[in-house]
Amino acid sequence: MKYNPERIKKMRQNIKLFKEENKMVIKNNLEPVPFSDQIDWGYEHPHNANTYQTYLHCLNPVVDFLAIAEEDGDETLVQDAKRLIMDWYENGQDTGTHCWAEHAVSYRIINIILFQNRGGEYKLDDFIFDQIVEIHCSYLSEEKNYKMNNHGLMMDNALLKASYYIKDEQLKSLYTDKALYRIRFAFFRDISRKGVHLENSPEYQRLTLALYRSISKTLKETGQDLGRDIKLLFEKVNDFREYIIKPNNEYPMLGDTGQIEEGNIKKNYKDFLDKEAGIAILQYKNKKDPAKSTYMTFNCGYQRVTHKHHDDLSVTLYLDGHDVLIDSGKYSYDKNDEIRQFMTSPDGHSTLGIKNMTYQFTNPFEDQFNLTINKFTSTKDYKIISGMNNLYRGCTLSRTVILTREGVLIMIDRMSSGKNQNVYQNFPINEQAVISKISDLEYNINIGEYDYIMETYQLRRPPITSSVEEGHISKKFGKAVENERITFSMETDKASFVTALYNKTHTVENVRFANNRLDFSLNGKEHNIQI
Repeated sequence: MKYNPERIKKMRQNIKLFKEENKMVIKNNLEPVPFSDQIDWGYEHPHNANTYQTYLHCLNPVVDFLAIAEEDGDETLVQDAKRLIMDWYENGQDTGTHCWAEHAVSYRIINIILFQNRGGEYKLDDFIFDQIVEIHCSYLSEEKNYKMNNHGLMMDNALLKASYYIKDEQLKSLYTDKALYRIRFAFFRDISRKGVHLENSPEYQRLTLALYRSISKTLKETGQDLGRDIKLLFEKVNDFREYIIKPNNEYPMLGDTGQIEEGNIKKNYKDFLDKEAGIAILQYKNKKDPAKSTYMTFNCGYQRVTHKHHDDLSVTLYLDGHDVLIDSGKYSYDKNDEIRQFMTSPDGHSTLGIKNMTYQFTNPFEDQFNLTINKFTSTKDYKIISGMNNLYRGCTLSRTVILTREGVLIMIDRMSSGKNQNVYQNFPINEQAVISKISDLEYNINIGEYDYIMETYQLRRPPITSSVEEGHISKKFGKAVENERITFSMETDKASFVTALYNKTHTVENVRFANNRLDFSLNGKEHNIQI
C-alpha cells in the first residue's frame, strides 16, 4: 500500500492516539472515540450517534496499522490490527445499533480482507476468516438489506471482493452474479445520461467514481468487466468532474458535500446543463489567471431524494479567486439536529422562498412538471438560466439568472399566490466576508482585497425590506461555522425582485424590468434582454 506523505503523517498520529491515549480515530474528520481497557462497541456519541456507530464498526484503524507497519517494518502494528479485528469478532458482533448496517458491513469486510492478505504469520485463523466472510456475504447478498442508492453500490463492491474467498463454488458464483446484476442496474438507475450522479451531491459523484474503479479492478483480476455501455457512461461521470470543479480545484458544497480539493483534474470552462439532474454550471475563463475565473452553479429539480436539500432555484457564485455566494454543506445526517435542519432548508441556500413555509418532495416523476430548469441561452455578452419551483402550496416561484462576461450576476425572482405571502430572497455569503449595509436596498460585501455590491431594485409597491441574518455552513463533517445571510423580503400576493451582485469596479445603472424585458446599463453599455 502506497500513500502520500500527508496521509502517512495522519496515520502515525492516529496510531499514537490509539496506543498512547486510548483514543481510536474511526474516520479522519470525526472526533476520536475514547476507550479504556476494552473498546465499547456500543459507543454512542452525544450528537451524531448513528454516524459514529457506523464508522466504529467499519474497523478503519486496521488500514492505519497495516500501512505504518509496512512503512516502518514494525510487525507489532500488524498484531495490533489483529487484536482489533478479534476484539470486534469476540465482543462487537452483537453490539451497537449500526454493527450490521450496509455501510459498516461493506467497509469492514474489505478491511478484514486487506488484513488477511497482508497479515503474514499473524493473519486470522482460516476457520475464523471463513466464518467472517460467509456471514458478511450472506448479509450483503440479502435483498432485504440492500439499499437502492450509493450504499447499495458499496455493498456490491464488497460482495464482489468477499465472494472471491467463498470456498463453495456454486455459492461463490451466485454471489458474484448477483453483485454484477445489481451493479449494472445501479449505474443506469443512479447516473444521468450526461454522467451526473443523481444523489444531488458532487461528493457522492466522487465516491461513486472511486467505487467504479475499485469494482473494475476487482473484475479485471477475474477476467470480467461491466460492459462497454457502462464504461462509456463512466467516462461521462469522470468528465463531469472537470465541469463541476471550481477554478480553485475545490468542489462546490452542493447538497451533502464538504470542502474537498482535487489537484489532478484539468478544469473544463465550458457551460454544462443537465435538466435530468437539475444542475447547470455557467462559466467564463480568465485566461490570464484561471484561478480567478467566473463560476456559477444553478440547482433546480431532482431524480432522487437521497442527499437532496431544499436548494431549488439556488445559485452559488465564485469570483476573483474565492466564493461569494455559498452553499451550506452537509454537517451531519441527523435529521433531528437543528443545524442540519437549517442547512437543508431554503435558508441554507441562495434561493427564493416563502417565510414559515416549506415544500415537500413527492416523487421526481410528478414533481418534474413543477420543479425544473426550463431555459438556457448564451450570447457573446451574457448567459441566461431560468427555472421554476411550484412545490410551495398555493404559490408559484421562478428565477431567471443573467451572468455577464464581466462577472455581473443579475437575478429576476417572481412569486405569484392567491393571497399575501412574506416572500424573500436569501443569500448566504462567504464566511470571511464583512457585510456593510448602505441602505435597505444595497449592501457592500468585502472579501479580502475585493468589494462587491449586492443591490435590489424597488420596481413597484410594496416596499422591500432587508436584513443581515445569522447562518451556518459546514466544510467538514460534524463541524459548523457561522456566516451571514443577506435577505430581501416583501409582503404581497405577487412579487418581482431584480437583484444584482457585482464587483465594485463595475457600474450597474438604469435597471428596469417591465413586460418581461430587463433593461440595464453595465459600464456605460446598454443591455436589453427579453426574459
